[in-house]
Amino acid sequence: MRSNVGWRIGNKATLAVLVLASALIGIGVSWTSFGQQFDKYAYDFLFRLEPPAPWQPTSIILAIDEQTILKYGYPAGLRAALADGLERIQPARPAAVAVDMTLGPGSDPIADARLEKAFSATHNLVLSCDLIPDGSGWDDPAPLFGKYAVAVGQTHAALDTYDAVSRDLILEKIAGHDRRWALALDAYSAASGAGIVESPDDLTVGAVRIPSAIRDESHQRASRVLPDQRMIRIRYAPPSMGRLPQVSIAALDRDPSLAARFAGQVVFAGVTDLTAVQDRWMTPSSGIPMAGVEIHANAYETIARAMFLVDASPLLVLPCSLALALCAGLAYAFAPGWMASVLAAIVLLGAQVLPAVAFSHSTIWPWLPGTLAVILAIASAAAWRHLLVGRDLVHAEHEKTRYQQAIQFVTHEMRTPLTAIQ
Repeated sequence: MRSNVGWRIGNKATLAVLVLASALIGIGVSWTSFGQQFDKYAYDFLFRLEPPAPWQPTSIILAIDEQTILKYGYPAGLRAALADGLERIQPARPAAVAVDMTLGPGSDPIADARLEKAFSATHNLVLSCDLIPDGSGWDDPAPLFGKYAVAVGQTHAALDTYDAVSRDLILEKIAGHDRRWALALDAYSAASGAGIVESPDDLTVGAVRIPSAIRDESHQRASRVLPDQRMIRIRYAPPSMGRLPQVSIAALDRDPSLAARFAGQVVFAGVTDLTAVQDRWMTPSSGIPMAGVEIHANAYETIARAMFLVDASPLLVLPCSLALALCAGLAYAFAPGWMASVLAAIVLLGAQVLPAVAFSHSTIWPWLPGTLAVILAIASAAAWRHLLVGRDLVHAEHEKTRYQQAIQFVTHEMRTPLTAIQ
């Protein structure tokens, strides 16, 4: 009796070790670059499955589209087109104007002079800069234009290494010893009239708190970012809203009354023609590439409406994934027959529902750790059950054979004296 109880306890302990080892292997694989890519695909799926509720945008795009390029020329006419557009919207008094164009020294003094005049009359002007290719500094606007800007924001794209999808926004970036905030963040700061207050865990601009902690070294290595980079996830406008409002400069030339749409709005000016713009990227919600100026406008809306998505802490993901794996193992340890498989399938379904529930509460819960931990735990527990049942079957067959031999012996021994008596 005691040996049988000890045998069963030993089997359960073996199962527990197998399940925990399998779960830890699954979690370890999910934290590699290969596993994180699956989590990003799951994030894209949830992004489309649970879009934010439609809202009234407070930004608008002053677009240099195909018709504008045909009218003004490319690239020589971009500065003239921008100056024309800014002059037309100035009577509407936009809250701020962010220009997503690198404006170095030009070759046309007349166009530069006209653009300088337009900038001098623009309220809360935010210009853009980009990294010098060798990363040693910034490609800043020419002093002719930069003197009118209240801020110069960086437009560096935070793209995934493997699929070039724009999911995140780098809020700060350092080149040499010079740090720049993102163009969208500078635009929100200029429009709200509030400075950017930083702490190790977040940024605060007026009444908006942006959860964007400085990433530690391990996180930086995993996400391939440089030190002191804060990031947020961009909440793109849902399909029910369509894309953010935009008015092209060519349309303004034809119908000056369209300038009224810019009243009180934060304006993002830049090239939207996908055949001309260089910064065009895929997004989690778009089937075609999106121009960089529109991505910046979506990032601004994310900040302005405080629609932030926060990553779940690994200190919470790890125990929850292990708990799910143990539940799957317990199903095979205590449930009989097909009931074990049904209960394990329910646990696996729970691992799929958990990221969706977390996303609905603005938390990004990685999909692969829990899923892979449960799948490997189920495989280990099912193999354990199969081996255990096989061993019990061999033992039962052996006992049956011994019983049959004993019966045959007794029958033979009884048959001999009965035959003599008969």
